[in-house]
Amino acid sequence: MHISHFAPSLFTTLAPLLNSMLNVKADTPHRKASNSCKKILSDMIACYQNTICYKRENATFEECLHNHDLNEVDENCIILRRAYAQCRRNILNGNFKMLGNPLSR
Repeated sequence: MHISHFAPSLFTTLAPLLNSMLNVKADTPHRKASNSCKKILSDMIACYQNTICYKRENATFEECLHNHDLNEVDENCIILRRAYAQCRRNILNGNFKMLGNPLSR
């Protein structure tokens, strides 16, 4: 007899046990991913919105994002942009899948 014949009955027997062990509840939200780069992204956007480059007329966000002139863009914004890029690269890096992304904290 093939093992697939036993799988449905085994699953129905183990499902309540697994749910109680894992404390999975339908009415509570799940934990958010710890490797998200949303905080760095929101900080970077807020930083660029306060720059001289963004406040001048007819300047798009993309133009300011690629502007490296320290007279128009704060150095912290450039650092945040590089940190965001590294955070996104770390998401794809297999070494950080188990350890967690250090830039997302």
